[in-house]
Amino acid sequence: MREFFSRIPLPPWHPRADPLGQAYLSRMAEMDIAFQQKMRRLNKLLPLWILLRMKGGSGFRMAGILRHFFLEYVNRLTQHGPYSLPSSFNVVESFLQFDKEFFIFDLRQEREHLLRLHDYFDWYTAEQRIPEDPRLLVDIIEEGIIYSYDFVGDTGEFAISAEGSRLAVAGLSMIRHENELSVILLAGENPPYPTDSEISTFTGEEGRAKGHEEISPAQDLSIEDRYIGGMPGFSKVILFTRFDLATRKHDVRYINVDIGPSYLVHTDDTRVLKESFGKEATREMIENSLKGIERYRQLFSALTSLIYLPVFFIAERGNGVRP
Repeated sequence: MREFFSRIPLPPWHPRADPLGQAYLSRMAEMDIAFQQKMRRLNKLLPLWILLRMKGGSGFRMAGILRHFFLEYVNRLTQHGPYSLPSSFNVVESFLQFDKEFFIFDLRQEREHLLRLHDYFDWYTAEQRIPEDPRLLVDIIEEGIIYSYDFVGDTGEFAISAEGSRLAVAGLSMIRHENELSVILLAGENPPYPTDSEISTFTGEEGRAKGHEEISPAQDLSIEDRYIGGMPGFSKVILFTRFDLATRKHDVRYINVDIGPSYLVHTDDTRVLKESFGKEATREMIENSLKGIERYRQLFSALTSLIYLPVFFIAERGNGVRP
């Protein structure tokens, strides 16, 4: 990421930006015939390439979540530039690789699994289960490969409490780079928080980070789109985290609460808030973000047991369990 952003001109609002120098480079690019021919070719091929990626998934929930963020980042990069990327990119970037031809981030190789959560917890809570040491995942999870797990059946059987609501895990995806394990977890919340009536009062102007001034809520999405298909009454809550397998600690934690056209974002990565909002990152904003993380702390606790899903599929292969 450092190498990528070192090649990108600083945005106009950056204190070290050079407007004259950037205007000169833009003018030179406009006069470069070979460059313009290449851009026309890419503009012709890119929509077809994106269509192939979007339609090439399995249709399972986690495949859909990954492609949702893939498409979001493509749109932001091509329409608003790299400094418009949302905070979720800080974790989802691990699931992507930079395509130098199209100058966008592509999904890495995926391995998908379907299972009943009941079967996994029966195995996980058995007396002869594995030692609870996340470091063993370094030898189990192949580096740079996305492992996705979609839960079928009644996921609400293992509901988690969250201040007047209950949370049901619908699936998760994980990827390892050395000792770093990045995880995206999809959960459903019932009753939804905030409520649909509370969401209807949001304007989308509640606070925008630098470089995001032109980003607006998705016009093609409504409050109804916040709900998980096949789980009536459960709205989407998406957890993002980076977990250090050596120290057994979360590096950063994010929660995206789906409100239809956009997300409410909570994080304990206060550096992001300070860098994005500057002096406008008030103590109240930071406290509200940390409070949002605390609301879903049980979800992060549940994740510490779910990261052993790759071990389950290896241990139970002889019993008919396959990806």
